[in-house]
Amino acid sequence: MVSTDERPSPEEMVSTYERTCASVLGISLEEAKAKIYACSTTTYHGFQAVMTEEESEKFRGVPGVLFILPDCFLDPVNKTYGGDVYKNGVIEPRPSPLDGGSSQGKLD
Repeated sequence: MVSTDERPSPEEMVSTYERTCASVLGISLEEAKAKIYACSTTTYHGFQAVMTEEESEKFRGVPGVLFILPDCFLDPVNKTYGGDVYKNGVIEPRPSPLDGGSSQGKLD
């Protein structure tokens, strides 16, 4: 288990998600921020972004990417997968299903 001191901060995680999305898709950081709609830095670590299936395949084999799930596998209408709501660099935490609803503050 990684200690809290060794784990990246939520801000660092979100920055990594943004940079990864931009780099893999070959787009600007601002375009990546516009594509991302949710991410998680607590219960699980990852992000959700609007993209085509072809674009999602570009993430296969990228270091740190463990799996890729299309929206149709989960909930394509509501896009509520347990991650925090993300809008252009700002996170609105949702209650964690594991901690009874406590959440961290907003990231700017």
